Amino acid sequence: MKKIFSILVLLVLSFGAVSVLAQDDNLPSPGLTPDSPFYFLKTWKEQIQLFFTFGLENKVKQYLHLADVRMAEYQKMLEKGKTEIAQKTLDKYEKQLNLALQKAEELKSAGQETTDLSQKIEDTIAKHVEVLQRNLEKAPEAAKQGLQNALENSQKVIQKKLAGKKEAGCLASGGTVKTASCCKSASDFPNTCLIGACGCSLENSQETKVCECQEGQCFNGQKCVAPEI
Repeated sequence: MKKIFSILVLLVLSFGAVSVLAQDDNLPSPGLTPDSPFYFLKTWKEQIQLFFTFGLENKVKQYLHLADVRMAEYQKMLEKGKTEIAQKTLDKYEKQLNLALQKAEELKSAGQETTDLSQKIEDTIAKHVEVLQRNLEKAPEAAKQGLQNALENSQKVIQKKLAGKKEAGCLASGGTVKTASCCKSASDFPNTCLIGACGCSLENSQETKVCECQEGQCFNGQKCVAPEI
């Protein structure tokens, strides 16, 4: 029994070493893929690593890494034409990404500095969006709906992160956060230095967060500034 356990540990460590190799799209090598009969060794190793990962920031980074690996596996399954396994892998990707976001929120609620971590999350998701968009163009019809859903969810996260940065920029430059009726195409905190973002008809408008600057200023998408003449 001890001999079998030792062999399993060696296999897990060996497969783990493969996953750090870089690919052209900056995703890790998928290593063992979900269609392998030994895939359970990889998931077992990941659970052990998570168990021994302490601290919220380290948890966030580990879940982001796992989301990266799932994305690499997903892409590999699509390349092999195994769309059903690919969809299940994409579901796991979203679950691990959401866990990373959840732990990041817990870290923020605890009053800890999260600027660098937030940037890492944003960069990671932006990379995944590029991969999903590229796959969407060549994916079989059966896989497109799952891809589209993942894309929409990832883009919502990016928009939320950007809105957080814009809100901070608004407040830091003396502005006030309010809601206003703006065009449906406008995201939160539109550029009010440009004409049109909040000038649509009622049926084509929605409630949007805006930055109300001090008199004689407008919000350029990052902070309150004096309008260019």
